[in-house]
Amino acid sequence: VFLADAQRPLHPKALWVVHMGLPSENAQDDSARFALLLKTSTNLLESFNPKASTVDAFFEEAPMLKNPLFGEVELKFIHQVFYGCYRYSKLLKLFVTSFIYKAPATALRSEQSLYKILAYLLFFRLEDVGIENFRQFINCGYGSPPAISALLQYAMDGDELHRWVMEEWLKHYDPDYLEKDVIQKLHMKEPLLRPLMNDMEIKATGMLKSCGATGPPGTVKSQKPLTEFQPFNLTAVKPRLIPDPEHSIEKDLVANPVPSYINRTNLAKIEEARARQTEEEKAKIAAKYSSTDEFIFETAKRRDHAGIREELKQEAEKKLMAECTFQPKPNKRIMPRDDAIVRQTVSSVLREDARLRQKMAKDSELLKQYEAELHDASGFYEWQDKMRTKDDLDEQARIKERLIQTQLARDSAIEAQDAAARLKSIQAEHQKKELKFKLIERRESKKPTCKRSKRW
Repeated sequence: VFLADAQRPLHPKALWVVHMGLPSENAQDDSARFALLLKTSTNLLESFNPKASTVDAFFEEAPMLKNPLFGEVELKFIHQVFYGCYRYSKLLKLFVTSFIYKAPATALRSEQSLYKILAYLLFFRLEDVGIENFRQFINCGYGSPPAISALLQYAMDGDELHRWVMEEWLKHYDPDYLEKDVIQKLHMKEPLLRPLMNDMEIKATGMLKSCGATGPPGTVKSQKPLTEFQPFNLTAVKPRLIPDPEHSIEKDLVANPVPSYINRTNLAKIEEARARQTEEEKAKIAAKYSSTDEFIFETAKRRDHAGIREELKQEAEKKLMAECTFQPKPNKRIMPRDDAIVRQTVSSVLREDARLRQKMAKDSELLKQYEAELHDASGFYEWQDKMRTKDDLDEQARIKERLIQTQLARDSAIEAQDAAARLKSIQAEHQKKELKFKLIERRESKKPTCKRSKRW
């Protein structure tokens, strides 16, 4: 199992290899130990949120790593797998997504994290893990065998990778890196992985596509040779001889000179002659047929019912419009010379009497107050009216001042907005010019320099 240095566990170049214990006599315990490592790594990868914490902080606080069965070797293995999957998350995510879309019948979406871990071990850490340890991870029972078998077949097929995922990989990675360090490096180990792929195919489907042997899961491929098809021993058809042509084809052809009559006329003269001919034909036909020869039908003498109907409709509309525009002359208004006599009622007399009595009571109250206090309230009322007038004038002045301040604030806001827009446009133009200048420099730097040899 690959590990990292204890001082710098996350450095990708500080990996070294140790053996994770000797194989025990019980193979079931080994499978359970490898399955526990995969399960813990999967849970750790699924529960990690890069927006909430960092890789180191999350790894130190993860509750699933408090298992007493985990030693220093197991913890470092989980740490390296977790860090590697996070580092190559884009590549692994695109690979797993394309695999799920390619094989939807066998791949399970609930096992995406497991596929990422197996793909990381297969693409980047196969030399550090080793074929035997990788076989233990594949055969530990964690994950469906058909999906894992399809994953191995998909990873080892270069044409399928170029068809399904290479276009998306090229958006994030260099093509030389993908071809040499990822795909070609893995396909060089195909002879070592082929037995493992055959075992997984037998375990998943019970047969091998290469030989067609069927049987229960775990059986080996059959040694019986397949039937080889051979073509029928038919008489070959003799090729027919093509006869030589009777007349030989002349190869040297000499073009004749251009006739002189071609340049006698041009397109304008031809169009003018055609127009003249058309006018002559029209005049000839008009002279041939006169107006007296025209046949007159009896139907032309009939009444035009549609025209009559239209005339009647217009007359009716004129009558309606005449009624609508009729304006009668106004009658002369006669103004009365004497005042109108208004008949008084009981209620109006009582109302006037009550109003008069109230006025008299108010005047008597004023006289009594003047006699008691030796002055009346006219000065107070004058002061009150004066102060109310002053308050009204102050309120109007305050309202006008607020309107002026609001208008000034609006004008300043509009000027600030225009200034910000002008500043942004100037910055955008400046950035466009800088980007254009950089693109020109990059193109000039990419042009190959040709050395011209001097001829003496």
